[in-house]
Amino acid sequence: MIYKSGVVIQCAIVGMGFMGKKYLKELLKNAEVKLVAFCDLKPPVSLDIKEAIPEQIPYYERLDEMLSDNHLQIDLVILATPNGCHVDQALQVLEKK
Repeated sequence: MIYKSGVVIQCAIVGMGFMGKKYLKELLKNAEVKLVAFCDLKPPVSLDIKEAIPEQIPYYERLDEMLSDNHLQIDLVILATPNGCHVDQALQVLEKK
């Protein structure tokens, strides 16, 4: 799918460690991308991102839980987890289309 200028891409981040925080920082600078959800094994209060993410953005502890939320419209999932997790997580995302 090709996005045109003016279209907002609904984005979710999986993994809010070092790389997830870097993606978050850049994502928040871009008006054409909107964070709609994030996922991490640790609760948000322990991630040191409270000021960066508005409270209304849903947090999920598990990827399958996030992908199963029918209220979310996600166009792009950023996998910012350890590399060894990417294949399984990418397959989960692809299964949900």
